[in-house]
Amino acid sequence: MTYSTLQTTMQHGVAVIWLNRPEVRNALNLTLITELTDAIGAASEDPDVRALVLAGHGSAFCAGADLNWMKAASSYGAAENEADAMALATLLRTLAQSPKPTVARVHGPAFAGG
Repeated sequence: MTYSTLQTTMQHGVAVIWLNRPEVRNALNLTLITELTDAIGAASEDPDVRALVLAGHGSAFCAGADLNWMKAASSYGAAENEADAMALATLLRTLAQSPKPTVARVHGPAFAGG
């Protein structure tokens, strides 16, 4: 699958999922959260994948939440805020429940949810 905020590679049974928003230090927004959930889920179900590596392009692994996304969320109603929270919870659950060994290749800063 093609993603707008990730790059994925596969070599020797290792799926590498690259956060690819270096201009904002790989800050999390809804698109990145949704795509990362999908990529981890797909790699977890792929019998050719033996392990996952999460990495980030640019100067930071992940700066946490995207401030522009958080600013926009301040105008959301309860249902929209709940949907955003559930998207993040789904990502974290997908990662925690993956049957594949997972390594975070952290370089530079990794803040908050990052």
